[in-house]
Amino acid sequence: VFMSIVFLTDLLDGISSRTAHRVTRIGKLLDSFADYLSLYVLTISFFILQLVPLWLFLLILFRGLLVWTGMAVLVVRKGSVDFKTSFMGKASIFAIMTMYALEVLNYLIPSMISNPLILSTVEFITALIIVASIIDKIIAFTDAARRDRSDHTGNKLNV
Repeated sequence: VFMSIVFLTDLLDGISSRTAHRVTRIGKLLDSFADYLSLYVLTISFFILQLVPLWLFLLILFRGLLVWTGMAVLVVRKGSVDFKTSFMGKASIFAIMTMYALEVLNYLIPSMISNPLILSTVEFITALIIVASIIDKIIAFTDAARRDRSDHTGNKLNV
């Protein structure tokens, strides 16, 4: 119920800021931070409730650590970063949240998903999408760091 309220207020905030044409850089940053915080509260909760296996829990946390570390490094190097979402980033969050919805349904109504192979398959597919998004983030951070280096030297680097 709490997470539903969090997601609903996030949705309403996004709609109102776009409607009023008041999208700010700090607003986007805070919204992204709140989204990630919600995701990791859910991830830790699901792990404590033993709804997510250790390997998947660690993979999700690693992705978050990579994203925040990469952004922090770029902020330190450049002074600021344009926080853009990627298709793979959105796909990984969608996959995680879909998996969590199925895990909750299975937890509340165990007979709904009678074959444990179904949830294992969903977890595996989610993990593949997360790995793809990790690779995507590594490429994006590497490209941003190279662009930063070329900005300082005046030489353009071919990637």
